[in-house]
Amino acid sequence: MKKRSKSARPFRRTSVPDLAGKGATDTIQRAELVALVATLTRKQEETVADAHHRISSMVDYHGRRTGTLASTEEGRFQLGDVASWLARQFPGHQFGLPRHPADNELTLPLLTTDGFIRPSARSLDEADSIIHSLARDKNLLEAEVEDLKPDAMKWRAWNAKKRTRATR
Repeated sequence: MKKRSKSARPFRRTSVPDLAGKGATDTIQRAELVALVATLTRKQEETVADAHHRISSMVDYHGRRTGTLASTEEGRFQLGDVASWLARQFPGHQFGLPRHPADNELTLPLLTTDGFIRPSARSLDEADSIIHSLARDKNLLEAEVEDLKPDAMKWRAWNAKKRTRATR
């Protein structure tokens, strides 16, 4: 167990706020925010106090120093802003907090491909067979590259010769 320094004060016990019926523009106090987020993100091996300290320092850093977590007035935060901040800090987690309408829109990165995208495997055996077929495909493509390498070298030499003639 870690020893706390004499200057560190233990957290004042604040209960997790009830968010039923609250909207994105409703506010919560800083202590309620820390209690809520610490409860939602507490790691299994972490004590409650350590979780509170970790989230409190995150709120300080992002709220005061970087400005990515804006407070409406001293020590109060809008739930919509908290939800957006949590989505950035813990991607992939769903916290169920009310969000601003613009945040509810689904935005996906643009993915483009010139080839075939394989569907994901549904079982371990299927994944294993996909891995083996990909390994076979890789070996075939590497053999094809080796076959084409002399032609590529000839083409590069011919192109370089052509370029030197054009500059004369």
